[in-house]
Amino acid sequence: MDERNSVLDEQGDVVLFQDCDGIRHVFRDRVHDGLILHGDSNSRWTLTDDTGKPVCEGGAVHGSRDRYTAVDAVTGETVARHDTQYGLIAKAARRYLRLR
Repeated sequence: MDERNSVLDEQGDVVLFQDCDGIRHVFRDRVHDGLILHGDSNSRWTLTDDTGKPVCEGGAVHGSRDRYTAVDAVTGETVARHDTQYGLIAKAARRYLRLR
């Protein structure tokens, strides 16, 4: 496996890829589109589509080091919860990178 690829959780269908310019892309198996991960994946982050439009924001729940939540960038609705940051990114990506 390329050193710039990281499988994000045990399900194994969502991968974080860092390109040569340092931009982090999130891809899902069998889905042609991807998302771009902005921010620090250890604290607060945003997933955007390929046009740069935010689709989801996430990070640690205030005051907690073991609970993470992602919300829809438009509605503010909670779309995913997880006990690890990378697991949360994977869950959120699955929501926006649906199999067609």
